[in-house]
Amino acid sequence: MRIQTLQITVGVVAAIAFVIAFISAGVALVSFAFALVGAAALGWVTYSIAKRMLSQRRSRDVTPS
Repeated sequence: MRIQTLQITVGVVAAIAFVIAFISAGVALVSFAFALVGAAALGWVTYSIAKRMLSQRRSRDVTPS
């Protein structure tokens, strides 16, 4: 049984689709990793600002006016 031109074409298209799918998955994974790093950095900045504000409020409450 000989392979027909249509079968070769469909095979090549399927291979290209798989390559594009793997590239997209890799890009999504890298994008997700950077999103996690960005969220962690934003959380750290928020935590440090809140900690500083609470510390200043506590020091104002302790010292009598």
